[in-house]
Amino acid sequence: PYSEYAKMIAGAYFRKWFNEGYYLSLLSSKAILATMIRLEKRYGSIFDRVLGQSLHSYDDLPKDILAPYNIAVENTGESMDNILKIHYIRKHYPEVSLFIQASPSLCCASLITEAMKTEI
Repeated sequence: PYSEYAKMIAGAYFRKWFNEGYYLSLLSSKAILATMIRLEKRYGSIFDRVLGQSLHSYDDLPKDILAPYNIAVENTGESMDNILKIHYIRKHYPEVSLFIQASPSLCCASLITEAMKTEI
């Protein structure tokens, strides 16, 4: 679900936009995320009965997640997004043992992520 991915990477982008002075982007994006979370909580209880799972938390500090890969929080982009998503998938679904990078061939970000595969 898109709200899950948004929650995984939002903190890093919010911090970056604040540091760069993009306050309008920060406020509008935070409002959208807050609305998504509120709707998710409202309808989550209904789906939890069917899916048998509850909402996950995504409050680990991005700088701590990215540090082992020598990625600064200021270097946002697809590679950072991938590291954050993989971290949370492994955290919330420890039984997952294989990740497949399915980005377009010769895509710069996928090549960077591919280069980090031994650390990931």
